[in-house]
Amino acid sequence: MVEVGTGNSDIPAYKSISIVDVVFQPGAAAPAMVMDNDMVCTIAAGEFTIKKADKEFKLKEGDMYTCSKGKTDAAANTSKVVGIHRIAVLIPA
Repeated sequence: MVEVGTGNSDIPAYKSISIVDVVFQPGAAAPAMVMDNDMVCTIAAGEFTIKKADKEFKLKEGDMYTCSKGKTDAAANTSKVVGIHRIAVLIPA
């Protein structure tokens, strides 16, 4: 994980936003984890399969999705290149 930066938020529910890049080697996967914060994720490189409790979907470079605090998500890099999730972590006020 690479910290990209942090900034203040004008969204009343959030005091700040932290941007991080999570780098996945080809074929690498992150197991299902409960999210600590609401997040907006962008696939900056590669292709991924995302598994949530109630659905599974595929994303490619440039696609976006969201994660909700308290919900479970898993991700797998299904491409043959290094995959990058750029994540905007929304820090509660």
